[in-house]
Amino acid sequence: MKKIAMLGPKNTYSEVAAKVYQNHTKTTYTFSYQKRIADVFEAMNTDTIGIIPIENTLEGYVQQHLDYLLEYPTYTITQELRLDVAFTCISHVPLASIETLYVQYATKNQCQKFIAKLDGVNLVVTDSNSQSYEAYLKDYSSAVIIPNHIYEEGMAPYDYVNITDESHNQTRFWIIESKERLDATYEDYKMAMVFTPRVDRPGLLLSIVEAFAKAEINLISIMSRPTKKAMGTYHFFIELECKLSQVSQIKTILKTLSTAMDVRLLGIFPDLSA
Repeated sequence: MKKIAMLGPKNTYSEVAAKVYQNHTKTTYTFSYQKRIADVFEAMNTDTIGIIPIENTLEGYVQQHLDYLLEYPTYTITQELRLDVAFTCISHVPLASIETLYVQYATKNQCQKFIAKLDGVNLVVTDSNSQSYEAYLKDYSSAVIIPNHIYEEGMAPYDYVNITDESHNQTRFWIIESKERLDATYEDYKMAMVFTPRVDRPGLLLSIVEAFAKAEINLISIMSRPTKKAMGTYHFFIELECKLSQVSQIKTILKTLSTAMDVRLLGIFPDLSA
């Protein structure tokens, strides 16, 4: 049976996304829970796909996860989906008496307004929402921020429901596989790619943008990330929208641009949530 590797333990939004993907594809997978996103990539093979959170409405791209895509060049993005994301704070004690707040690192950035009210509270940042909850259960002067799908009314003496900074909060997930897979049942696609200059020069980024502009290809995001090889050297991550009929044309553009810089196509993928 095929597997899906994801950030664990159980009850993470990654698990929710994996269940949505499983239902959408009408395929039964064994879930493989990993402690870190790096472990998700390590667990992948021809029989194991990965699912990773890549972007959130409130905090933007998870940039470290983009870096992992470069570290594991044999994998490609094949599909994406989006989930509504919301959080609740539960506590053993009243708000004014909370000594410690446990919160996962991405969750923290999506609940800043609520956290700002807890002046003087010891903030403990964890790797997963489940880890936060387990720590809270052992600390009777603490509170924890958990996803709404974990929350149940009456599970704690005090609760503060829907504390997410914005009500229309979503997280986007990418499905990662060992080979490209184009599904012709979809017409609309996205493509993700990374450009690494061999020699920095004025107008380099402009040359990339102009190449797509002339072809009337819509770029939806451009972001630089350090190459980690030398100060002041960067990769350019770009995402674009296209039709299935334009994929061949875009690959030709990438081949032309590769004469002046290193180009890697990270994936061609439909949005399963659309």
